[in-house]
Formats: sequence, structure tokens, C-alpha cells
Amino acid sequence: MNTNTFISAFANDIEAMLSYREALGFSRRTYERALLSIDRYAADSYPDVLTLSRELVTGWINGHIEKSLYGISNKATAIRLLGKYLSAIGKESYILPDEYVVAPKSTFVPYVFTDDELTRLFRAIDRLPKTPSNPLASKIPPVLFRLIYTCGLRPNEGRELRRFLTDGWTKNKTFITSCPIFKRTWVMVNYPKQCITSTSFRKDL
Repeated sequence: MNTNTFISAFANDIEAMLSYREALGFSRRTYERALLSIDRYAADSYPDVLTLSRELVTGWINGHIEKSLYGISNKATAIRLLGKYLSAIGKESYILPDEYVVAPKSTFVPYVFTDDELTRLFRAIDRLPKTPSNPLASKIPPVLFRLIYTCGLRPNEGRELRRFLTDGWTKNKTFITSCPIFKRTWVMVNYPKQCITSTSFRKDL
């Protein structure tokens, strides 16, 4: 048996919910493992139950809480989403209260560059020498770093831009595909001429 196959009475509904979320631009992988766990629990402990009952939901989530709190927010969110989806399509379902979903505390403190630091950063980038292994070091990095900074891109979004997605330079925009939760979006570009010149150096971008 394929370990990634849903087998419980909720199998079709779980697959339908994942497909629906994918159509909205979300990744299937985010909650697939938790949903597989729910599915196996339902198949083993409640094989004849056709409704996502309170007993089933709390039995599954409390079993995980007793073992470890690690990843509990993801698991709680997964079963909440399933309950809400079933309810939305007209099926009786218990929806796990949102207090089970604990938002992780972030210790990240963003660093804001000063004007002087930005000046020195871009000055250093503009002076990068070309080398035999990187003959375009003086051409592409200055544009790439300015694109990331002025458009508010994540580093990977700028780094992973492909040339065939940048036809929008002429309309002051480019297409970003590597966004969170696999959504795609257009971003506005302040200096399309420099971007066109930069991409023209590399035909394999």
C-alpha cells in the first residue's frame, strides 16, 4: 500500500480539500503529512464513522499532545482546515477550537541599513571585478542587488529569476514564481532599461 494514499472514510474529502488549496496557490505538502496521520487514525480507530466527530478530532490531537508539543500547531491547523472544509461543503463536522493553534514566538529582529551603509554596500557591489570564472560580475550583481532592494524581493526571488519571465521589463514589471506558499505575482520595476541590458548579457538565465 502506498503510504501517501488516504484510506479512511474521509479519503475523498481530504484529497478534494488538498486539490482545492492547490488551486488557490497553496502547497499540498504543508499539511499532507498531518492529514495522512488523521486519515490513518480514523481508519484504525473509527473505521465506521462517516462524520468528523468531536471524539475523533480530540482523540487524535490529544494523542499527539501527550507525546510531544513539537509541530502541534501544524497538526491542529490541518485538522481545523479539514473540519472547516467539510462544513463548507455541507457535511456535519466538528471544528477544532483555534486555541489549539499556537502561533510560534519569533525572536527575529529585522536589521535596517542606514543610508551610509547602503551607500557603501552598493559602492562595493559596483566595484566587483570580473574574473575568468565570473566575467559578468561587474554587470549583473549591481542590477540584481538593486532589483532585490528597490522591489522588496526576498534574496531567492531575485536570484531565481529566469530570463524568459522578464519580458515584462518593457512594462516596468516582472513575474515572480518562487514566492511563499508557491503563489505567483507581478512586481513593479523602477528601472527596466538596466534590467533589459543586464539580461541581454546572459542567454541562459
